[in-house]
Amino acid sequence: LKTGDILIVSIKYNSSYLSLRAYASTSAPTLKKMKKGMKVTYLGERSGSWLKVSCGNLIGWACQHEASKDYDYLTKA
Repeated sequence: LKTGDILIVSIKYNSSYLSLRAYASTSAPTLKKMKKGMKVTYLGERSGSWLKVSCGNLIGWACQHEASKDYDYLTKA
């Protein structure tokens, strides 16, 4: 995945939003609840299945999983 815009394409895991987290962990504080169809910008850093992204004026981490799994995931816009 290259640095640049990505799109939230699916949200299937326990809620109707994807959390923008303060750091790359499900226990990290949520900075923003991002809805399906929102565009965010991938900042070129990853930690396991987490991508560092900006959403508006916030920078945080969003989880990216394989599309075949029943989890939230992001894809290139």
